[in-house]
Amino acid sequence: MKEFITAKPADLPKLADTYAKDKTSGRNKALELCEATAELCLNTFLETGNKLFLDKAQKATVAYEALKANGNIRVQLIACML
Repeated sequence: MKEFITAKPADLPKLADTYAKDKTSGRNKALELCEATAELCLNTFLETGNKLFLDKAQKATVAYEALKANGNIRVQLIACML
C-alpha cells in the first residue's frame, strides 16, 4: 500500500498491472488496497491537516466503489493514485 501512495505517476501502470493480471483474486486485492489506502490517508489527514491526504482518501473511496461495480482494475487503481 505504501508503494502505491508514494509512487510516481510514471510507475503507477506497472503497479496496477500486478493487480489487474491476477484473474483469481486481483479485484479483491485491489478493493483491499483502496480501502486500506482510504483509511490510512484519512487518518493521516486527521493527524496532520494536510489536504493532500484527504484528496487521496476521496480518490481511493471512489476507486473502491467503481471496483465494486466491476470497474476496470488497472484504470481505477491508476485514477486512485493520481
